Amino acid sequence: MTQTPAPEWSHKTDVTDIGDVPVRKTMTASPQQRKDLARRLDVESLDRVEARLVITHTDGNRLLHVAGTLEASVTQLCVVTLDPVSSDISCEIEGWFAEENHIVSIAKARHERQSRKADAEVEMLDERDDPEAIIDGHIDLGELVSQHLMLALDPYPHKEGVVLEDIAPSVAGGGTPEKRVNPFAALKDWKKDR
Repeated sequence: MTQTPAPEWSHKTDVTDIGDVPVRKTMTASPQQRKDLARRLDVESLDRVEARLVITHTDGNRLLHVAGTLEASVTQLCVVTLDPVSSDISCEIEGWFAEENHIVSIAKARHERQSRKADAEVEMLDERDDPEAIIDGHIDLGELVSQHLMLALDPYPHKEGVVLEDIAPSVAGGGTPEKRVNPFAALKDWKKDR
């Protein structure tokens, strides 16, 4: 049986500590956690990762709602020059959690049934209707923040003022395009030789 690797930044919270009053949490990743997380996210470095979260019970205490903000300082490589590019990230975080026996909601079951129909356009299911499972009475806020950080990263970081045309001239810019070699060209006469 394959074991799931431990998260790089785990911050487990016991759900029994969350009562009728919202619980506020401030989390800051340690230098080692930032290093491990940078490797997972395939970035050069994470100089700061902080989250401020509020956890509340909703829906008659069947759901836990986590909301807050994430702030991080990240260094990635420019997709054009491969030089380091530093940026600051600030985004909102939201997550929903429920005990495993409450996870299959009517909305989720209806959504799954609709997705099995041929040619059916299926709308995205709202997170509230498809919460994460509470595992052994705990939710992992570090993993929730890590996932939001992953989504907030610039997929194509580039140095200010640098564009691809600065490195390789484009046809639109009047440059001469390189002739592309078809990787299957050598196979075109393959059947003829047989």
